[in-house]
Amino acid sequence: MTHQHILKAFNFETHDTLHSIYPYSPVYKIKKESQSYVIKQTRSSIEESNHVALFLERLNQLGIQIVTPVKLDVNNPLEIDEEVWTVYPFIDGQKYTGTDQQIVEAGKLLGSIHALSSSNNKESLSVYEEYAFEEKDIQDDFSIIETHLKSEEKKQINSIKNSIPRLIKQQEILRTLNLPKVATPYDFKADNLIYQTDNTPYLIDPDNAIFIPRIFDLALTLLLFHNVLESAPKTTWTPDKWELFLEGYKQYVTLTKEEINYFPMAAEHLFIDEVVWLMADFDDGWRNNRQRNFFLSIFTLLEHLNNYSL
Repeated sequence: MTHQHILKAFNFETHDTLHSIYPYSPVYKIKKESQSYVIKQTRSSIEESNHVALFLERLNQLGIQIVTPVKLDVNNPLEIDEEVWTVYPFIDGQKYTGTDQQIVEAGKLLGSIHALSSSNNKESLSVYEEYAFEEKDIQDDFSIIETHLKSEEKKQINSIKNSIPRLIKQQEILRTLNLPKVATPYDFKADNLIYQTDNTPYLIDPDNAIFIPRIFDLALTLLLFHNVLESAPKTTWTPDKWELFLEGYKQYVTLTKEEINYFPMAAEHLFIDEVVWLMADFDDGWRNNRQRNFFLSIFTLLEHLNNYSL
């Protein structure tokens, strides 16, 4: 499918030379009259995308700075030749650079989203149910990861690699817990935040919204917040910066004792769910010094999880 075909489906003027503004998926910036928009593909079905749109509109109406599908004279999101595309407003501003104020404000934004979430999944978002990872599959991914490592780096990850059987067993414990759940964009990372002139963040790229245990969303934020973005620090959070993030977050959310106790286990689970496959599949990332350092820092963080409590 050509981008001209997609533009025509949304009744936008076509462009001969249109290139994705994001290197890892098709995301096109276009302008109509005085307004700029982003057209992007989502991996979700049209039904799921419509539920996400309802969720985003509700948050936006409650005062959350988050993109919502633009009102057009055609459906938005829209299914085009079995692909689902959405038009969002283009948000202008500054990228995250890791300042203390930016970190606190990011914590406030995620905290306010969690605080305003419906506890019963009223938007009918997809429900998190990833508790069936097989040890062999994780070991196979680790074998791929090791092809990118130097000998001393392989030694560095041995303790995590040797923990895989334990991490697999922990899935059943987490599955049976009655943890507080939230509707959330579930991709709360620095490259999805655009900072306004008052240093408050605006959340973009919310297509992965899901209904999930609240500490799982926090765990993903702990592990992958600095992923990909060149202007962000080239490592995961330091403990003191994580405390700054929680300082903002806890202005809106009071975590339960059970959430605090099981957070390390949640972080390890999100590592085998979301991080291992990313490391195994992202060959270009390992060839990028910044991204390579970031990946290696995740292993260091996991070895010192006691420094990253809630």
